[in-house]
Amino acid sequence: KESGEASLTDSKQMVEDFFQGSKVTLDWPESHTDASGVSLSLRMMRLLFNLLIVAAASLLKGGAIHIRIMQEGESGKRIEIKATGDAVKWDAETEALLTRPHEISVITPKTVQLYLTYRLSEELGAKLSFSAGTNELTICAMQ
Repeated sequence: KESGEASLTDSKQMVEDFFQGSKVTLDWPESHTDASGVSLSLRMMRLLFNLLIVAAASLLKGGAIHIRIMQEGESGKRIEIKATGDAVKWDAETEALLTRPHEISVITPKTVQLYLTYRLSEELGAKLSFSAGTNELTICAMQ
C-alpha cells in the first residue's frame, strides 16, 4: 500500500480481535476490504475505528455490527456501520456531540470519545449521518 493508506484487511483483523470475546459480533465481508479495490487513508481508518466504538456503545445488550466500505464517485468514500441488537441506545445529545462543534468545557469523560470522533470527521471533511430505531442504528461517513 502507498504511504498514508490503511490496509483494510489488516484493519479488519484488528477489529475482529477487539470484539473477540465480547457480546458484539462482526459482519465485515471480504468484499468490503482490500479485495474490493476500495482504500481508506489512515486518518479515515481512525474515523472508522472511532465510529465502531460509538456503534458498539449503543448496543446495550450486545448484538451485531455490520461494516460496509464503498467508493462514491471518482474519489469519494462511504463508510456504513449498522449496529443491530435487542436494545439500541441513541439520543439527541449523542448525535449533537457527533455533528456540531462544542466548547471543550462541556466535554466530560463520558462524552470525550464523541467529541474526538466529531473533531476527526471535521478535520477529514467527512459528513456524518445517523438513522436510529429501537433495534438498529446506522452510521454513515461520507468523504
